[in-house]
Amino acid sequence: MRTIKIFFCVLSLFFFLHGAALADDFAAQTPVTYATPSTIEECMRAADWAWKSGNFKNAVKLYLIAVKLDPENWTAYQNLAGCYFRLHKMEEAKEAYRQCLAINPDNPDVKTFEEQVFNPTRTPTSLATEAPTPVPAITPEATEIPTPIFTATPAVTPQSTPGPPIGQLSLSAVADVWDSNFALTTNGWELLFPVAASISLWKDVNFYALSEFANGNYINQASSAINLTAFSDTTAGAEIGFKTFEMNSVLNVWFNIPTGNSGWEFGTATANIPEEFVDDRYQGRGFGVSGLYGVSIPIGSSKMGVAGGYMYAGDYNPNFSFAPAEDLKLGDSIVAMLNLVSPMGPNENQIIQLSGFDFLPIEENGQNFLIAGPNINLSYGWTTPDALSFELGTQIYLQGQTWINGAWSLDSSYVYGPRIYLNPNYSIGDFNLAGQFKYILANGYSGSSDTLHQYDGGGYLMGVTPSLKFKMGGGMLFKVWATYDYINHIGGGFDANGNLVNVYYNLWTLGMNYIIPF
Repeated sequence: MRTIKIFFCVLSLFFFLHGAALADDFAAQTPVTYATPSTIEECMRAADWAWKSGNFKNAVKLYLIAVKLDPENWTAYQNLAGCYFRLHKMEEAKEAYRQCLAINPDNPDVKTFEEQVFNPTRTPTSLATEAPTPVPAITPEATEIPTPIFTATPAVTPQSTPGPPIGQLSLSAVADVWDSNFALTTNGWELLFPVAASISLWKDVNFYALSEFANGNYINQASSAINLTAFSDTTAGAEIGFKTFEMNSVLNVWFNIPTGNSGWEFGTATANIPEEFVDDRYQGRGFGVSGLYGVSIPIGSSKMGVAGGYMYAGDYNPNFSFAPAEDLKLGDSIVAMLNLVSPMGPNENQIIQLSGFDFLPIEENGQNFLIAGPNINLSYGWTTPDALSFELGTQIYLQGQTWINGAWSLDSSYVYGPRIYLNPNYSIGDFNLAGQFKYILANGYSGSSDTLHQYDGGGYLMGVTPSLKFKMGGGMLFKVWATYDYINHIGGGFDANGNLVNVYYNLWTLGMNYIIPF
């Protein structure tokens, strides 16, 4: 009973995990405005970082402050003009370029560019349609603007490109291998080939899709070998940015398309590391539709993100070939999120996140089965792109309910114990070293009252992930990484005498990712 209950609760967390990822994305997308710098050096560093991050609107504000602090700073004027150009504000860009040339008339790149783009004898139509001439036809999307001049020495120098890409393709290959000390064999390996693509055909509208091809070999606790090959489910959706009472807002709608093997997770559950420690790398579920709406509220120099969403899960058959077919409908879920992003310097931000998830009933063959308990998540993060960053958080799972004799009965305790986690990482240029630590307390079941063997002793995970990025021409990026995780599941198994024993797991991962903008 305990195994089945935990398995269904884990499945119901699919939307919780996806929603948590969206919470991180929403926090990352929350615009940040820096406190007004007091010196020209601070201002230029902040402006350069905003340019490097692609936040051209904020970079404009900071470069304008810079030219007020130092009216003879031609570098600030040149970079200001480049930002205006990226924002398609041609008159402002024209004026900034002329200010730059007035201070530094010997800047050949800016002079040539200004003559090409702002020649008054050429109309916007001719710029886009005329045949090549000694003075080439130029449009904002096809123009190579002068490389911005950064006063600081950033780890990554923005590259001049013919224009911003409208999308990207991400290709990955990941290999997982794991084993354990358990007398009942628990080991296996997986080869995963995720593919993701996104495209922005209109301003503030982004379409995306992702799936993966997988091959896995598993040795379960009956020492039986299982080999599976299939595509996983496909996620496709759209993200739309707009204004709500002059505040930046986002609406994200996505679909889970059941292209995967719906029995994969159930059939390999006893050969895998428990999902309370490591998320399942393969997904085969039913049809789902989800939506998330969020708004960014300015609070001084900080931004508060508020979001809410609903996630619908359709029914499917989760059973493997050895089990009879059934219809399982995971409980729909409701999510509420709150985050506060505060700039602590040109390259530093603190992020506080709070989220809560509540679940509707899980149904089995059209009948109520159980309701996963609500959970609350709180975390504090500090981000410094070229130094130490970390996230410290906790997750609390409350009691669920079970359908007994035609009525809902509150469980005597919670299936999952509370947990804390710490994820630090340190970047040196294109090298990053990340760590992960998770500690899970025992759940509330114990003693003679635990007649259904629902006790879980919790445990801990410790891991390390070094990674390295290689920047290539045309904005392409190649990344490689390796991970080792050590897991101790306290009371995770029984010995020959029926006593609880600890189970240890080793998980090794090798991966690579190739991003191609287009």
